[in-house]
Amino acid sequence: MKKNRLFWLIFFIFLISLFIYIKTSPKDYEINYNINQFKIKEIYDKENSTYQFNIEYQNKTYPYLITNKYSEKRELINNIEIITNEGNEICLLPESDIISFYPICISNNELVSYNLITNKSDTYKYQKVSFLNKDYAKLNINFLNNASFLLYNYKGFYFINSETTKDIELFTKDIYSVSLIYQYDSYILIPDYNEDYYFNKLYLINMANGQVEDINLESEISFTSRFLGDYKNDVYIIDEKEEKEYKINIKRKKVIETEFLIFENGKLEKKSFNEIKNNNLEFEKDTFSSYTLIENKLYQIIENEKILISNFEIDKIIKTHENEVYYLVDDNLYLYNNLYGEVLIINNFEWNFNNANMIYLFK
Repeated sequence: MKKNRLFWLIFFIFLISLFIYIKTSPKDYEINYNINQFKIKEIYDKENSTYQFNIEYQNKTYPYLITNKYSEKRELINNIEIITNEGNEICLLPESDIISFYPICISNNELVSYNLITNKSDTYKYQKVSFLNKDYAKLNINFLNNASFLLYNYKGFYFINSETTKDIELFTKDIYSVSLIYQYDSYILIPDYNEDYYFNKLYLINMANGQVEDINLESEISFTSRFLGDYKNDVYIIDEKEEKEYKINIKRKKVIETEFLIFENGKLEKKSFNEIKNNNLEFEKDTFSSYTLIENKLYQIIENEKILISNFEIDKIIKTHENEVYYLVDDNLYLYNNLYGEVLIINNFEWNFNNANMIYLFK
């Protein structure tokens, strides 16, 4: 009798746990609803952990794309406030108990971010930035946004985060072009550029703490190589001169010669050397970003809508991370996100002349 009771108690607990798991587990969905004069489409994308909201108002669509923790609740918008100014600019500011929204605006019949509005309302204010105004080497450090940076300086890197700033010297001579370099999560892989044609050592730099470890190779790899991508804990590199492919295990710090492989269609596929080289194949990248450059202007693209983010002429996008984007304007590295708007991060005069493969960050 006691065994039966125990069995049913365990079974009941199991059912309750299963119900909670099913109810709270992220799942894709799309719903439509109305709030007053606003038509709202709400979408959750489980793969990218993003919410998308398309709000129709006066024959215009105001799109939002926000990385946020999943909620089992639906119809997450409670209210929408209309913000107007004397310049005939209109902004919508949704309100929610789950998601932190921000205004999206229309100015001169174009969707723009709130930081481009001329006369901002007291209804919404960006969070105030505590500027550092710190000089180090040839850099002016303005704001770090809780990120770690590795900035190439021809003999190694400047390592910068909120706790420390230091010089990581790797090379005995100035190396002005480092075409062979790869970022894997919080690590940077770069060969020993003290060598000329072949290298037998890689440097592994931990961007979380600035520590450097050596990865010694059993056989030399030529500088006529390129990184193909990464899969699990391995980074793959192909030596196009010696016609060999290697995988570098980041955890074990081992380099092993492998078959000719390319990651595509969700798995490693065998290829021939000529197929990889002649078609310049590389691994499929599992990256998601809604930010892009169009004629050197930065936009956020959400379905068929595009939102102008900055009035600057942008040189290149350096990195995107969840709801934010880092980009280069002349010798200035900028950040845009919905919390601070557009903020200058670091100035480095040298970026006017050379900025290829020079800026890396981890957050």
